[in-house]
Amino acid sequence: MNTVDRDALEAERDFLLRSIADLDAEQAAGDLNATDYSALRDDYVARAAAAVRALEPADSLRVSHGSHGEPAESRGTRRGTLVVAGCLAVALVAGIGLARAVGSRPAGAPVTGSLPSSTSAELEQAANFIGEGRAVDAVKLYDKILKKDPTQPVALAYRGWLVRLAGLKDEGLGYVSRAVASDPSYPDAHFF
Repeated sequence: MNTVDRDALEAERDFLLRSIADLDAEQAAGDLNATDYSALRDDYVARAAAAVRALEPADSLRVSHGSHGEPAESRGTRRGTLVVAGCLAVALVAGIGLARAVGSRPAGAPVTGSLPSSTSAELEQAANFIGEGRAVDAVKLYDKILKKDPTQPVALAYRGWLVRLAGLKDEGLGYVSRAVASDPSYPDAHFF
């Protein structure tokens, strides 16, 4: 193996080990669901192990005998394997510990536990409410947004859509019409 190949493999190994640690932190923060976390982590670990195996020199596969007749391994290979295994173990323990210490948060909830304060964060939270089937909560949040900015096209359009779905077609159409008037280029308002 030439130096360029070895450097590339070492860089890949280091990147994957950092990625595993980052993935553990994201999962602990609740940014990943268990299925995605498991699939990504298994892939990263397998790729890191493949990089480590590829870095082992071909001549270390030959068995030589030490002074006591037992097979001897090169110190570098053994140390490298132990370092990788140690890093993986520390990352796993840290990830599990952090996940248990932090607990969980629902999708879309702010990291700090505070309520969203910016309009974009509130719009995102309202969209999450819709996705969770919490239309009433979404409408309340759209009302809050519209109190601050009565011409906010996203809040107008989606509030109108939800009101129409609830059976209040004329009232819903009024909100959708206001959304179109507020921003004629906003496509969702035209769709509703």
